Amino acid sequence: MKLEENITAIVGSLLKITEVVDPDADLASIGLDSMSAVGLVVELEAIFNIAFEDEELLLKHFDTVRKIVAKVEEKRALAE
Repeated sequence: MKLEENITAIVGSLLKITEVVDPDADLASIGLDSMSAVGLVVELEAIFNIAFEDEELLLKHFDTVRKIVAKVEEKRALAE
């Protein structure tokens, strides 16, 4: 499964959305709030074996699937 598809599925499951999430959709407009964002970060860290630094935990990095994919790719590249 491609990374974007995997993250889209994670976001959809977390937000309990049955339709496919547009990778450019504003996640706050479809239910992402501060509590679910924390859950998303924890899940991403566990699934992809990465760790986000405190200064990276800004909503602007997690407000669309496309931005989340970029951030996860960045963290995975640094870990190699």
